[in-house]
Amino acid sequence: MGMDLGLEGKTVLITGASRNMGMLAALAFARQGANLAICTSAKMDELNKVADEARALGAKVVAERCNITEAASVKEFVRKTHAALGRVDVAINAAGGRCENDFLNLTVEEWDKAFAVNVTGPMLVCQSVIPLMKERNWGRII
Repeated sequence: MGMDLGLEGKTVLITGASRNMGMLAALAFARQGANLAICTSAKMDELNKVADEARALGAKVVAERCNITEAASVKEFVRKTHAALGRVDVAINAAGGRCENDFLNLTVEEWDKAFAVNVTGPMLVCQSVIPLMKERNWGRII
């Protein structure tokens, strides 16, 4: 019997949840009784496997493709989450982008893409979920 973290019935939104830390976080929160809103920019087959695993643990799950670097995409993902699950209590910005070239050979285009995923994306997610957290006077962003 693990420690009760008080997550039963809360909704956790996780970007980049198709693999790595995002996937591990999704399943850990599902084991704690949380419902999930999970997204990926491209890996929908992997994301749907994570969603199936989380549902098998008893979680309600919204699993969507979302480009976190585009405000309209983020707003639509959060809108669908709110409509289906009624709330967002925790947001985890696990999506990440990295540059393939070493620093001295890095192009501005590569830099801009990584910056958009790693910095602009979390800002857009936060802008979309904070109003929902303020409604309930409670929320956490990771």
